[in-house]
Amino acid sequence: MVVTAYFKIKDVCFKAVVEGDKIMRLDFAKQTNAVVGQAARIAGKKEESKVIKSLKRDLEDYFNGKNVKFSYKLDLSGYPEFYKLVWKGAQKIPFGQVWSYKKLACKIKKNNAFRAAGLALGKNPVIILIPCHRVIKSDGSLGGFSSGLHYKKKLLKIEGIRG
Repeated sequence: MVVTAYFKIKDVCFKAVVEGDKIMRLDFAKQTNAVVGQAARIAGKKEESKVIKSLKRDLEDYFNGKNVKFSYKLDLSGYPEFYKLVWKGAQKIPFGQVWSYKKLACKIKKNNAFRAAGLALGKNPVIILIPCHRVIKSDGSLGGFSSGLHYKKKLLKIEGIRG
C-alpha cells in the first residue's frame, strides 16, 4: 500500500511517499499540506508507518547538524539506469563535503557526462537521502537545485558548508 505523509521538521515541510519498507519520494512540500498532515495525525486519523517515523527522526537529527547515515530502501524503479548510477555516486559524497559535477561524473566512470549527471540530479526523487545538494559547479558556485537554491544553501549550511 502506498502511503503519503506530510510533516514538518524545524521550519521545512516535507512530503514522503512510501510503499511498504521502501521510500519512493521525499520532496519539500507546501506549508499548507504539512500543516494539514500534522493536524490529521494529532487528531488520531492517520497511523504513521515505521519507515515514516524513522525518516522523521533521522531528518530531525540531520537538521540538528548530525551526520546521519540514511540507509533506507529506495524504490527507484522506472528511472533510467544512468540516473541510478549518478544517484548512487552522489550517495558516496560524505556529509560536509561537496563534489563538482565533473568529479561526480569521473567517480562513476562517465568522465564527460557531467552535464548529464546534473540533469539526473535534477530528477532526484528523494532529496537529502540522495544528497544532490552536495554537488556544485567546478568554479565553486552552487549550480542548480530542482527545489530552489535557497534549499540547497540551507542544506549545505546544515553540513557546515558555505552556500
